[in-house]
Amino acid sequence: MTHYKSNLRDIEFNLFEVFRVQEYFGQGPFSHMDHDTARGVLQEVERLALNTFSDGFVEGDRTPLKLEDGNVTVPKGISKALDAYFRGGWHQMSLPEDLGGFGSTPSLTWAATAMLLGANPAALMYCAGPFFAAIAEPLVTPEQRARWVKPWVER
Repeated sequence: MTHYKSNLRDIEFNLFEVFRVQEYFGQGPFSHMDHDTARGVLQEVERLALNTFSDGFVEGDRTPLKLEDGNVTVPKGISKALDAYFRGGWHQMSLPEDLGGFGSTPSLTWAATAMLLGANPAALMYCAGPFFAAIAEPLVTPEQRARWVKPWVER
């Protein structure tokens, strides 16, 4: 049984009824996002948060990393959470489409991130590379993009 309890209805209420993010879907940088897709994203992220991602919470909180010969080993529970996160392509959510992202509004991305953060804060910190890439990408030179942005997305 997981420690994490989501409140998807509250998230949907705030996104769709209070802030009406769906009014931005289908246009500009969010041209490939629609209301049904956004709801599906939230449902799938909730499923990930309630299962694989939260399963490694205790182990990740109590078992330190191991550094041996320049290689870092994370606890198995964290590793499983990260595998599920990256296999599912969730690291692409915060990225603009030109970096391989799927055109999510920032509010939808943060709503999904909040669920994962509640489920396993330690694991989520390992997922920050694409977030940094999305922030830096419009500000960097081509050389900096190759050195920093690309590895943040690919690793």
